[in-house]
Amino acid sequence: MKFARVLLSFKTGYQLSQLGSHFLTRALLRAASHLLSQKELEELKTRNFATTDLFPWSKGETKTKEVYFKPVPLLPFFQVSKERKTQYQLIKQLKKAKFISDSAMSIYTQSINEQSFNETELRIRNGFITKMDEEVKLQTANYERPHNQMNRFNTITPENPKGGLSKQLYFTQEHWVRKGGLYFDVLTDSQDTLKIILAALRLLEDKGLGKRITIGLGDFEIHSISTSIKEPVTPTHQGQICSNTFLLLSHWIPSKNDIANNIIPQYYRLSIYKPTSTILPGTASKIALITKQYPLGETRLITSGSIIKNVPEGTMIIGETHEIGDERNPSTVWGKAIIEPIRASTK
Repeated sequence: MKFARVLLSFKTGYQLSQLGSHFLTRALLRAASHLLSQKELEELKTRNFATTDLFPWSKGETKTKEVYFKPVPLLPFFQVSKERKTQYQLIKQLKKAKFISDSAMSIYTQSINEQSFNETELRIRNGFITKMDEEVKLQTANYERPHNQMNRFNTITPENPKGGLSKQLYFTQEHWVRKGGLYFDVLTDSQDTLKIILAALRLLEDKGLGKRITIGLGDFEIHSISTSIKEPVTPTHQGQICSNTFLLLSHWIPSKNDIANNIIPQYYRLSIYKPTSTILPGTASKIALITKQYPLGETRLITSGSIIKNVPEGTMIIGETHEIGDERNPSTVWGKAIIEPIRASTK
């Protein structure tokens, strides 16, 4: 499989709700539509490729070394009594974390397998889990931009319901990254497909990524692109094949082939795409949710960080695309996803 890792550095803020692989791929396909004919674009949609969600990366202790983060796996925690105060507090912090560095991933999964965390091995800062001795220069912050709420029928702002002349305001949270940025991986079985995706990305570099680009959000530059050949990896420990457990790195819509092969999410969250998204908790007992037909203009995706089981050997891309809308306003939701094996014991 052809593989590329793309590092982006953002000059301005961006909206956190626009970091899913389905949003990213939609933006790439729209950019590709300016480079390809309609026939070539439709052919591109049928090819086997996928991207991960956008995840943070940070400058490390040297200029040539970056620290990459992935979503914290949705693995079940073991019970700890409050008498073990240090362990109890550590697990409370770990449950709130959103991202984990590559080097800390094996420590995290092994600690869950052994049902004990070593307080001197992992560090949690601002929702990021790293090794204790790992230097991370990533800086994040929220920025609130005020907006006037306006009645679009008469183009006036409503008065304060409590009286007075002050107007109602609402705020949009944006996220800023310094000394780092966001990255995503691309996986495809064709060098030509990879070239088209990277060409579309360079077009987005001039336009911007995500919503509200007209006011300057989503302005980024490509920091680096590294390409290689990626082979399927099976998790092993001391020469023995571990449990068939995979971490989902994209937003996923299970295909009929996935369901036929009993590829199921064991621990997962669902995202409702309308296009605005709402995160819902889920369990494997609710597998019917992912095969049910939903109202026009709505679909559900399983989010990154979910744990997937029963993946056939050699599989690196799962899922399918899903068409929503009608003939006048069709929309393709990209539900193909990249998975990565992790060494975890699940029941």
